[in-house]
Amino acid sequence: MVIGNKILYQKSCKSSLDWAKSNIETAGDGTVFLTDFIENAKGRGNRVWQCFEGQAILTILLKPQITYIDESDLENKINSLTMAFSLGVVNALQEHNIKIKWPNDFMLNNKKLGGMLVEIVWEKNLPKAIIIGIALNINNSFPPNDELYKIATSLKDLLNKIFDLKTIIDNCLCEIDKLYSAWKDKKFDLIYKNWKTKQLYLNQKIKVHQNDGSFVEGIAKDFATNGDLILTDENNNEQRISFYQVENVELRR
Repeated sequence: MVIGNKILYQKSCKSSLDWAKSNIETAGDGTVFLTDFIENAKGRGNRVWQCFEGQAILTILLKPQITYIDESDLENKINSLTMAFSLGVVNALQEHNIKIKWPNDFMLNNKKLGGMLVEIVWEKNLPKAIIIGIALNINNSFPPNDELYKIATSLKDLLNKIFDLKTIIDNCLCEIDKLYSAWKDKKFDLIYKNWKTKQLYLNQKIKVHQNDGSFVEGIAKDFATNGDLILTDENNNEQRISFYQVENVELRR
């Protein structure tokens, strides 16, 4: 087992991503950094992300050999790795019918259960390390008077019970390790096909907010093998949107 072969723990930290980055030189591939609380949590696009006690928070440091990632197809390989890890989380929680809201949010009953953030540390135009942060709402709660109640949920809210966080995290690491192994074995098509079946908004009308402030609306007709969203607008024109262009995606009625 590569993922979780070494696990480091702190009760709280300012940034789990920075913690992982500070260990790049000494920590091996698959080292996991666990914490109960992040003081300065950030989401996609460096946006503030709210951290709650009771979440499962895990950060994974990857140092894949250059034989797995080469310059000729670098972006697609990293996208495939992102698919593998999000699929691993969904597989670990499959009894709860978790879905992926493209690109990297985890959804339960059309509410956000958690998310995943990928950061790459570059050296001479190649990844020196890839750091993946995952946060899941497990034992925290969103009561009806909470401003996040309409958009967020937790396993505790769903089933009205407290879960063993260690078991949840162990299951995630086990399933992620299987998919990481498949990725290293270059089973990119298998990863893509399974990842696609977990997409929440496939064939749904959506609105995509892009990083430049613009937005597009249409039907999420498909996902390309590199993870791009293929959107069909009202004039039946297709548009491809990459992981890196997106700020947020919402369902349209």
